[in-house]
Amino acid sequence: MIKVSVFYENTEGKKFDMVYYINNHIPMVIEKRQCLQRWGS
Repeated sequence: MIKVSVFYENTEGKKFDMVYYINNHIPMVIEKRQCLQRWGS
């Protein structure tokens, strides 16, 4: 099992952008997961 943790700094005036996260990070995670699944097979 592989576990990945991502930490974001808590900078004053900054907010977490869920739309950006969903549109940019989730597709990247899915792509990397598929690569790892092929590698692990």
